[in-house]
Amino acid sequence: MSKKALLLLVVLAGFTSAACFDVVQFSFNKQVLLSDLNRNISPAPAAVRVDFQKPGLNFTNFTQSYFYVVAEDQYYLGNRIAKAGDIYYQTNEQYSSTAYAYFTNSPNQSVRYKCEAGTVTEIGITLAANTSITLNDSRSLTSDFVRFSSPDYGFAFKNFFTNEVLISTQDMGKDFAAGSAFLKVGDEYFFIGSPYRDRYWYYYPVLQYYSCCNRSCSAIRDPFTASQCESTFVTVPDACDGDYVVEQSCSISNACIGERVLCQYGCVNGACKKPLAETCVDSDDGANEFVFGKTTGVNARGEAFSVSDSCVNSNQLKEYFCGITGSLENKLFDCDCTKGYCIEKPTSTPEPVKDSTQASSGGELLILGVLVVIAFAGYYFLVRKPPATEKPKTPQVKTKKS
Repeated sequence: MSKKALLLLVVLAGFTSAACFDVVQFSFNKQVLLSDLNRNISPAPAAVRVDFQKPGLNFTNFTQSYFYVVAEDQYYLGNRIAKAGDIYYQTNEQYSSTAYAYFTNSPNQSVRYKCEAGTVTEIGITLAANTSITLNDSRSLTSDFVRFSSPDYGFAFKNFFTNEVLISTQDMGKDFAAGSAFLKVGDEYFFIGSPYRDRYWYYYPVLQYYSCCNRSCSAIRDPFTASQCESTFVTVPDACDGDYVVEQSCSISNACIGERVLCQYGCVNGACKKPLAETCVDSDDGANEFVFGKTTGVNARGEAFSVSDSCVNSNQLKEYFCGITGSLENKLFDCDCTKGYCIEKPTSTPEPVKDSTQASSGGELLILGVLVVIAFAGYYFLVRKPPATEKPKTPQVKTKKS
């Protein structure tokens, strides 16, 4: 028996097993010799190995406890001898010192797992090349992965159930070696662990497989109320993760699943804080850019604040003030800024500007008046002037001759 197989038995012995329950281990191998009855795949390709505690894997005419997924295309003399994503399972007896293990390529992109009760579940297998993921601590990673999926949230790690596990096939810095396992929770991924070795043994990420189990589940989904999810196998309380709450709920397959929900006002004791009454005082009474001010108060998170108006640079002011609801707000003003306020430019009284329309109207009235005077004078002298006075004739007095 190989060291890897012995280690798997030791690790799996640490789990409490139930009739419907199995344990699965993922390991990454840079070179795996895959031999079938006709040929050897050489050079040996990189592959991910998947081991179950129970021989529940159901291949054509064979039942096995492990299989390989080829992680990359492998070529020999220009011919592709192994394709990334191919699934190989062993078709003869387990390893021994005198016999080779022979493998067969499965025609499917999934593996069937037969439960002890007779039901059959399915594990989907796909390649995720050059894929970016976001961890629960907001870090982003990009790598080639092999994706293992369980539609009924059959994979579990500690208190987390998931429908997807990723195994990296590339090193991603010192923290994430090839073979690192990531568990999907909501839209994010939790890092389970990387393979490592001590003096004698190799250690690999180990999960539980619950797809064969009949499960019941109950949970209250309310981020403002600390509660817990109770399923057949686990009881998981809501928990804070910084300003997020990991809110537990039941999946369609009655598994407890957690989702990180952002708490706007912070998280405490497994629940989002509710907003508190806000207070706010502004010494310059509002958005007054020409007066230096200081704004103090307490926000909805219960945090005290004290900020002063300040110059972003010599041409811009950042003015703090209290909003309509009493919350702290700020506004930028473009101005000549110094010591936290805008310099108010002096204003001068503008000189009166003559109204060209009025000036024009006055000139027109003057001309019209002159014309009227001339016309009146002409009328008087030419039309109304009385005829010249003739000298009166002296009457002649006739006297009779005596």
